[in-house]
Amino acid sequence: MSSGRLINTSAPGTAPSVLVSVTMTAGDMLVIVMDTCRNTGGSAMTIPGTWNGESLTESANILHAGGRITAHILTLVAASSGTYTPAITCSNSAAAVGAYYYVVRGQSGSPIKQTQTNSATSSAGPVQTTITAPNSGALILATGSVRFATGGATAMNAQSPLTADDTFQTGTGNNLDLAFGAGHMTAPSSSNITIGFTPDATQNLLIAAIEVF
Repeated sequence: MSSGRLINTSAPGTAPSVLVSVTMTAGDMLVIVMDTCRNTGGSAMTIPGTWNGESLTESANILHAGGRITAHILTLVAASSGTYTPAITCSNSAAAVGAYYYVVRGQSGSPIKQTQTNSATSSAGPVQTTITAPNSGALILATGSVRFATGGATAMNAQSPLTADDTFQTGTGNNLDLAFGAGHMTAPSSSNITIGFTPDATQNLLIAAIEVF
C-alpha cells in the first residue's frame, strides 16, 4: 500500500532519528526492515518499537558472527487508525542505522508465514536466503546490509527477482560504514525462491526476509 525510507542515521545512540510518519488504518500491517552497525562490541541487540503506542514485534533478529552488524524485521498489525511517527529504540548504542518501512493493507489472522536470515563473511556477495514453499501471491520483503570494507561500502543492491526499493550508505569510517538495502517481490508460485543482495565492497554481509500473506 505504501513504503518509504524510515531511518538513515550515523549519529551513535540508542534512539535513531525517524524520518517520516506512517499512516495506517486498523487492520493494516506495518513491516520495518532494519540494520544496525555498532562502533565497538559484538553482542546481540534487540529493537523495541511502537506506533501510536502499539508495540512492534521483533519477528527476525540476526547478529553477524563477526559482531557489530545486526539485521531486524519489526512487525505490527494496527489496532488503531491514523498517522503517527514510529518510536524505535536500540538496546545497544548503534553507530549507524538504516531502515525501510512497508504498509500492507487489510491483514488478518496470522499474516506472517515465515522469516529467513543468513550471513556471509568477507564476501563480495551475494548474500542469499531461501523462502521455502511460499504461498502463491505472498509478499516477500527483505533487507540486506554490509559492514565496512577498505574504501567504504556505499550500496547493497537487491538482486532479481527482488524489486530494489532503496539502498544507501550510513556511517563513515572503518568500523562505522553500513550499506543498507531493501527490496520486495510477490511470490509467483509455491516453489522455493532464492533472494539476495550484492554489495559494492567486500566485508561482512547479512540478509533478513519475511513472507506476508
